[in-house]
Amino acid sequence: MSQTYQLSKSGIERLERFKRDVLAGAVNIIEDYHPDGSLWCFTVENSYSVTCCFVPSKDDIASDIEKQLENTLSGKIKKNKLCYFVTDGFALMKSDVEEINHF
Repeated sequence: MSQTYQLSKSGIERLERFKRDVLAGAVNIIEDYHPDGSLWCFTVENSYSVTCCFVPSKDDIASDIEKQLENTLSGKIKKNKLCYFVTDGFALMKSDVEEINHF
């Protein structure tokens, strides 16, 4: 049996709400660190979500966050030992994901 994953209804709603807040500027963006000069890390939070965003430049953080949100909403969900995630997107909470069993 193999498993694939999709966003749950509540996951889609949470991410869409988060996206609207990002576009409206209604988020708190905290610069965490600049590890090696190639990526900036930011914590992005509002009353619905918190995530880390790794971007190549801090000049247009809102646009980079929006791109990562779009990738999360439309990308293929993967699972590793620690979490669910979308490549070039965000890590997801377990409640954001539904498992689909294939026999």
